[in-house]
Amino acid sequence: MSEKAAEQQSQRRIAFFGDSLTEGFPGVAYFEILKNRLPEYKLLNYGKGGDTVISLYRRIKDTQLDEPIDMAFLWVGTNDVFVKISMTHHVFKTLSNKPWVSNPEEFERYYRLTLDILCQHTNKIITVPPLFMGEDVNSKWNQELGGLSRVIEQVSDSYAKVKYLNLRKIIFSILNDQKPSEYLPTSLTRIALDTVLLKQKEQIDKKSVERNLFFTLDGVHLNSNGAEIVAATFLETIKNSEERSSIIGACK
Repeated sequence: MSEKAAEQQSQRRIAFFGDSLTEGFPGVAYFEILKNRLPEYKLLNYGKGGDTVISLYRRIKDTQLDEPIDMAFLWVGTNDVFVKISMTHHVFKTLSNKPWVSNPEEFERYYRLTLDILCQHTNKIITVPPLFMGEDVNSKWNQELGGLSRVIEQVSDSYAKVKYLNLRKIIFSILNDQKPSEYLPTSLTRIALDTVLLKQKEQIDKKSVERNLFFTLDGVHLNSNGAEIVAATFLETIKNSEERSSIIGACK
């Protein structure tokens, strides 16, 4: 085996499973920040825009995860609530075959199914609660996401290799001192235009300021402020992890 091949084989593999926040657009990608700061790791991006917990579960089930993964981050749930903000989103999710859950019990079922698959390939899983639906922390949408966050925390506690990372609490504690607007991307056209027209960090941050938002471009997708906090929090979690087990087995 060549020296380069041996080095690649010895790299720790960290996978990120989620929706557009993980895929990295629209907005600023936390994943790209981590790639720059963790050159010694092999980072794998399994994010896909629009994924609900059901569509992510189906996608993971159909994905060949042949090589063992040392650590995985699972960040999903926003789109299961986001679909409710307008009929346009409802129709789009239906047409794109991304069904959403109808209640917290169904969310728990599919979240457990997702963890069960990841447990077969991963040494350690970090679960992350859904973050924003608008930066008004007291909105009905954020209250609903809070309910899903509690489900994720409770489910995570029942798996030996799963750790819950309360990213929501970290960012909300900062946001409580701010007075953001109630901006939400109710228009799919607006989201598409943001994706196409706002590619540079400076453009994204300028639009955030125009909308009086602090951590997001549009109330959901991250600006550079939000992406930096997410990346820093994930980086700290990775660096603090001392679990190096090479045994892949059941999580329960």
